[in-house]
Amino acid sequence: MITKSPITSGRVKLLKEIATKEIASIYREGLDLDVKNYFKDLDQICLYKCLDTGYDFYYPFTIYGNETFYKALEKHSWYYQKWKWEYEVTDAFVKEGQSVLEIGCGNGYFLSHLNKKKVNTLGLELNSEAIEKANKNGLQVLNIPLETYSEKEDAKFDVVCAFQVLEHIWNINDFISQCIKLLKPNGKLIFAVPNNEAVFFKEQKKLPKTNPRYINQLQTLALNMPPHHMGLWRRNVFEKLTNFYSKLSLVEIYEEPANKGRITLNNQIVKSKIGQNKYLLKLYKKLNQNKLNKGDSLLVIYEKKG
Repeated sequence: MITKSPITSGRVKLLKEIATKEIASIYREGLDLDVKNYFKDLDQICLYKCLDTGYDFYYPFTIYGNETFYKALEKHSWYYQKWKWEYEVTDAFVKEGQSVLEIGCGNGYFLSHLNKKKVNTLGLELNSEAIEKANKNGLQVLNIPLETYSEKEDAKFDVVCAFQVLEHIWNINDFISQCIKLLKPNGKLIFAVPNNEAVFFKEQKKLPKTNPRYINQLQTLALNMPPHHMGLWRRNVFEKLTNFYSKLSLVEIYEEPANKGRITLNNQIVKSKIGQNKYLLKLYKKLNQNKLNKGDSLLVIYEKKG
């Protein structure tokens, strides 16, 4: 069977094969999670690149996490945050009286904020506990997959947004097409994803166990692989998507700046890679300053052509 791009159905290039034993080990040590069952009889998985867009994706498409997996991640207080950088950026594009659909809205923190601005909101979510919390707070959140909801609705929303969702999806073309279908003409489609140009995602060399950031890096590496993430997004991929979705025009791409914790991790990773040679460290930082300053997320805004 020939592997094809989940965006364009076009040609792909094999980047590397990854031992599932190694992935399971990183999850176990970094997050105290047993993920072996998600790989079943697979000794390895593959990372491919879509040659049309540059999008990197994991294969096979059957290795994504389920509700039990995400409930296990909830024990980490940092996993579901009440306010995020991408909420702040998106907020400026939402006006009073507009209608907003958030896909994968969790407990509905962003929707609660929008309701105070007199915005009409709807959330789609598959985590039953999160839906219960959102509904108790007076939010309209439905336990319906996007594909099911989009079959019945058309051109209904001024804004469709999905924060830290797209990287979990394997059937990307279907997902984006369904989002476009739900948008009104001139409506905004907004995605936030991990920024895979950041040093803490790009550099895979592990810190020594004696480093205080060792577990922090293991968690970062684990969560950027299946069963958590199914794809790796970069700025250039979003720039190319409009070549394949004729109804979309690119408005803007924003990059989150690195916070203090990420900058510290970046510096530790660079030192581990380069060594203690002060000249080489200084040269590396000079040549890669832009990457060292990149934070966790990218936010992209498209507009549906009228």
